[in-house]
Amino acid sequence: MNKTGVALAADSKVTIGYGNNIKTFDTVNKLFTLSKVHPIGIMIWGNAEFMGYPWETIIKEYRASKGARSEPTVKRWATSFISFFKDFVDLNDDAIGENAYSILESYLDDFKDDVMRDARQKKIPLSSEEFTNLLEASLRKKIDNLAARQTIIPKRSTTALLKKYGKIILAAIREVFPSSKSNRKLSNLLQKLSLHIFEKDVFSPRASGFVVAGYGNKEMFPALVQFETDGYVGRTLKITDGKSASISRQFTAAIIPFAQKEMVQRFMNGVDPNYTIATLTLFGQAMVDNCLEVLEKYGRKDKNTKKIRESISNATFKSVQNSAKNLSKFGKKAFSDPICQMVSLLPKDELPHLAESLVALRVRLETLVDV
Repeated sequence: MNKTGVALAADSKVTIGYGNNIKTFDTVNKLFTLSKVHPIGIMIWGNAEFMGYPWETIIKEYRASKGARSEPTVKRWATSFISFFKDFVDLNDDAIGENAYSILESYLDDFKDDVMRDARQKKIPLSSEEFTNLLEASLRKKIDNLAARQTIIPKRSTTALLKKYGKIILAAIREVFPSSKSNRKLSNLLQKLSLHIFEKDVFSPRASGFVVAGYGNKEMFPALVQFETDGYVGRTLKITDGKSASISRQFTAAIIPFAQKEMVQRFMNGVDPNYTIATLTLFGQAMVDNCLEVLEKYGRKDKNTKKIRESISNATFKSVQNSAKNLSKFGKKAFSDPICQMVSLLPKDELPHLAESLVALRVRLETLVDV
């Protein structure tokens, strides 16, 4: 985006379906207009269906119902569209149960892949008791992490969901973790994790994302707002509040990635975000180990206590965190700021070329990795 306009670009790969009927296609349109007469568009990613209805169909129906009417801001356009598709679906018990199964089964499947990858790296046999211990420890850690996240589905909704669709939820758990049928401790942990998956601000691999971008009739500069949704959890729509960005006289340009963001972040920041995290983690641990080794070899024995060792570890990690913040500031100043400055000067007809190039760059890298 810059002061002259906003360009949306996407590849044509998309997932369609929910429940047990999932397919991936490479020739699907993700870009649509929300109005025939006003400069407002929408882009989708992730699942191309919402509760069994194609987003393309929902968007066409919304566009027809909206007619020539406009909204003052892009945010109001997004609110109007959400209100429309909330009432569009036929919300019966079968659809709610199937969606609950889809959310849980896909999330747990990804979690299991992560645990198995960790086990292979540690050379732990998958059929061993050691693997079961690793799985239970990973579950407790994931539960603690999710417990700290924001709750976006009311407790009463998830309680009603578990009460009414308990058999379906248990079936999803046992589909991914068959051993939970005979392991009560594992089953209880998985059911606790399931509750967090439904009520916290985390989304399954089969979630849909969409961004509404363009101009409201009272906006002089372009804006956008993005959402992610897992569909209905019980009778409540699970959807993010909506992150927004808008161009102004002071904020003159933006490049914003959605879905798979790593390639654009590499381009913008000069380094892959995962590489940065890994580097800082390894560096931080090396610093802690080095400090504790110095204490062990050269420190006074009365100072080599558990409390002092913890203080050294905490101080070292805090120093690494400060270094990470400074590194982020350097990356912004050295890489992303000059790129945004260049984007702010681009004419309107050049914006789509840049957006297309960034998408093509990610697709080509993905192809090379697959090969």
